[in-house]
Amino acid sequence: EEKQKVQEQLIDVAKSIPALAIFALPGGGILLPILIKVLPFNILPSSFQDEPVSQQELSQ
Repeated sequence: EEKQKVQEQLIDVAKSIPALAIFALPGGGILLPILIKVLPFNILPSSFQDEPVSQQELSQ
């Protein structure tokens, strides 16, 4: 379970690097939200995704 969490966090970091590069470009503050809506895949980290929390996860 811990290895899965670490792998998920590494994937989140890898997703955020291109987003930070886009944000650093001139006009990136405007471009980044547009790209988040337009791209077919999600570039936001999993902590920003709305996922229902199961009762089992709450009890741990």
